[in-house]
Amino acid sequence: MSQELIRKDDCVLLVLDIQGSLFHMVQDKERMLSAALRVIDFAKCLGIPVVMTEQYPKGLGPSLPEIKEALPGLEPVVKTSFSCFGEPRFEERLQSLGRKTIIVVGMETHICVMQTTLDGIQRGYRMYLIAEGISSFGELNTQVAFERLRAAGATVATVEMAMFEILRVAKTPDFQKSFNLLKR
Repeated sequence: MSQELIRKDDCVLLVLDIQGSLFHMVQDKERMLSAALRVIDFAKCLGIPVVMTEQYPKGLGPSLPEIKEALPGLEPVVKTSFSCFGEPRFEERLQSLGRKTIIVVGMETHICVMQTTLDGIQRGYRMYLIAEGISSFGELNTQVAFERLRAAGATVATVEMAMFEILRVAKTPDFQKSFNLLKR
């Protein structure tokens, strides 16, 4: 899989299952939420489309209030499949956007994030994982999942790496619009 830089006009942000009871059990949850919100704000600032999912919200609860507040009016794709690609509405939404790079924040690294990423790679998407915006119940689960996903062709990076990669050049209108987010 190609390691070319992310293009603003070819990416979509996936906010994957940052919800209710799951959130309270993952490691570094405040760091993960802060990173996810920063990436969401950046995507909104630059007009990058966002897709949000919820894993069985009847049992696990809805998306966190902070996520809903950051994405007002965005209807989550509800799923029971661990991979987002197991839900036809998810793939339909992606196809309607016509973009081939998926930037991922969410939970849990070794389950829904991993299965979605592997399925995305198999379908020809470039999968770009925001390390501090992804978490699991245990550190070993996250570490092993990231190793497996890198070996499969996913890119693991940080919030700042992604933002500066998308911007590429200072002193542009996009850079000026997002400057405060870069400092956050």
